[in-house]
Amino acid sequence: MQKTTLLCVMAVLCICVKAQQPTIKPLTIGDAVPNITFNKVINYPKTTARLSDFKGKLVILDFWATTCPSCIAGFKKVNQLQRQYSDKVAFIFPNPFNAGDSLKKIKEVIDKKVWQNILDKDKIPVVAEDKIVSRLFPYSSLPHVVWIKDQKVLAITSADELTAENVAKVLKNPSAAYALTPKEDKVSFDPSKTLFSENYIPATDQPVLRSTVMGRVYGLNSSASIEYGKDKKQILGIALINNNPLDALGRAYPEIKKMVPAQIIIDKSAPGLIKRSYADTSDKINNEVISYELILAPTEAGAVLKMMQHDLCRYFNIKVLFEKRKVTSYILTRRNANDLSTSEGVKPDDNLYDDDDKPKYLHNKPLIGLIRKLNATLSAIVIDETGISRTPVTITGMPNDLRDVGELAKVLSKQGFDLRLEEKEMICAVIKGNQ
Repeated sequence: MQKTTLLCVMAVLCICVKAQQPTIKPLTIGDAVPNITFNKVINYPKTTARLSDFKGKLVILDFWATTCPSCIAGFKKVNQLQRQYSDKVAFIFPNPFNAGDSLKKIKEVIDKKVWQNILDKDKIPVVAEDKIVSRLFPYSSLPHVVWIKDQKVLAITSADELTAENVAKVLKNPSAAYALTPKEDKVSFDPSKTLFSENYIPATDQPVLRSTVMGRVYGLNSSASIEYGKDKKQILGIALINNNPLDALGRAYPEIKKMVPAQIIIDKSAPGLIKRSYADTSDKINNEVISYELILAPTEAGAVLKMMQHDLCRYFNIKVLFEKRKVTSYILTRRNANDLSTSEGVKPDDNLYDDDDKPKYLHNKPLIGLIRKLNATLSAIVIDETGISRTPVTITGMPNDLRDVGELAKVLSKQGFDLRLEEKEMICAVIKGNQ
């Protein structure tokens, strides 16, 4: 039992020690360099070396790989510089572990270069399978050259800066290294990541024109916002978050926004998402909402709407047409201009949107409220020809279900209104699949 307990304690200690190993933080120009230990060193009298072994010298790390022809081609130039400045400069060739070169393969390349008199034997240390230096000085392309003096990073450059003239300048004055052209480390684009993100572009350099369409953004409420420029007229950005597809189209097409459902005709060729959003505008159907962001330079509102229209139509694979169509309509008129019912002393109120089984009523409120509710409820459009849409009226005893048009017409008739059905020609939005 005691033995088992001891083993468990030792195992826990090992895990803790491993977990506490310091993270290697990448270094940049001006940073202090730790006393690095180089392991698996070849072409050198010893198999290990430390940065302090080269104290007082300008240390130049020239990263390479066997798959980098330009790196190997540069051996000759480095060897010549090493001969020229052997007492003042120490060149080191780190071969990163992630380059995939085995110790055997590295030795074969170096031995061949020594045999060809391109490299002097045991003069320039080659670090095989390096796991430390390449993490201190990460790169995305080779050659990669790091200049160090007195354990301080002076410069990080390409091989182009590695010339006898530049070495002489830095030896004379280490500050001259700051004038060397820094290496522009280019990376390969990862198609699994977004190009216009901080993966590749700093936040301060984000593009001035970008449009993005996606589905639900979890954790955010449904909203729509516009960012205006300094003049409060031109637009810098649009953001629609978790919008019903038809609501989003209504923001791109102001004509649709003003229409009642009966004026929006969904063609049978339209995609299912549009058909379903027309059937239920609650934005809760199967989470089928969209989010849209448009970022741009200051632009007039009309041009912004055209961009939105193009983006959304392309996303939904639809086209929006505005055509004259005959639409089934209910025409609301008033029989007697002087017969207007109100409720004296009653506070303005209505229950048109209450979800209960009580009769609907309107007390001293504008008639337009009832018209809007009917247009949002009925499959036919309700056209107000009473001439008093903004006038407060009182209408009571309407059916709880306003879709019961027959009962609604009877109630309205008793209170001086007529509701008749007829075909009216009007402009409609026709949404078709873009086939």
